[in-house]
Amino acid sequence: MSGDDRHAGARLRAALPRAERAARRAARPVRAAAELALARVLEARARRSGAVRGAAIVLHAVGPAAGDPDREIDPPVATAELDAAVGYLARRYALVRAADLPAAAAVRKAGERVPVALTFDDDLPSHADHAAPVLARHGAPATAFLCGAGEPFWWQRLQRAVDARAIAAGHLPPVPAPLVQAALDREPRAIARLAGAIEALAPEDRDAIAARLRTAVPGGDPAMLAPERADALAAAGWELGFHTRRHDLLSTLGDDALRAAVARPGAARTLAYPHGKATAREAAAARDAGYVAAYTGAPEAFTDRTDPHLIGRLQPRFTTVGRFALDLARAVGRP
Repeated sequence: MSGDDRHAGARLRAALPRAERAARRAARPVRAAAELALARVLEARARRSGAVRGAAIVLHAVGPAAGDPDREIDPPVATAELDAAVGYLARRYALVRAADLPAAAAVRKAGERVPVALTFDDDLPSHADHAAPVLARHGAPATAFLCGAGEPFWWQRLQRAVDARAIAAGHLPPVPAPLVQAALDREPRAIARLAGAIEALAPEDRDAIAARLRTAVPGGDPAMLAPERADALAAAGWELGFHTRRHDLLSTLGDDALRAAVARPGAARTLAYPHGKATAREAAAARDAGYVAAYTGAPEAFTDRTDPHLIGRLQPRFTTVGRFALDLARAVGRP
């Protein structure tokens, strides 16, 4: 092979990845349009059906840019992505508050829009800073599940500690050091696995880790949603539900502690279980506490078989309107 041939082959090999990336970029709008078209077909089919159907969607942080799910525990949804999704929902679904979803799904008649509840967890200032203006622009109701937290959650401090490498691998016993090290090494999804291990600890062990993180994190704590800003959300029409004071994994609590954790504060009508996890035991406690509805993180739509105190919540992808719409329509249309 001549030198010219070798150089030509090298140039061709170098150009192939660029061509593949360009082809993928060109295919994205086509794929998004196809997903949106299919979503509309599935959504229209669900609307024509007289079956009991509804859905709740769970979000956490919202920000100017989307977060990184490989390296963030709760990556924010981009404001522009939320705006596009809420606009689609406002045109195609009946947006309701979490307290009203079971009744709205039950009374819906064939041909009417399927009800959807938008819910936001945790005491995050982005509910007011970024989410509320989007929802107001579309006239969309929402529910915020709040703890009334006076200080940041342990996972927020864990995120900062890992990002700043402010802890060492052996700094968080009884969590295994290799699990911490993987997060510090920025391995994909490692920080989510680390957070899951801490979440599953007994409350006293988790409190000990939270105390270590409180002193380890440099540069101050992240801001939380102030009470007066939560009141402003309520004044703007948001429903304020409860998310428990301590955000403990309820399955790790004894019966008395569980009842105390879910006791209704004030006029809250709905509950979201911390970390989205609950069984029949937790549902019974929520029912006894007087909530009209309680929500898990199970990726399930609302049907006539749904226990109103074990309602699942979906997490459709927000990357494009088509992807979001198709994820939602598939869940709503599932038998």
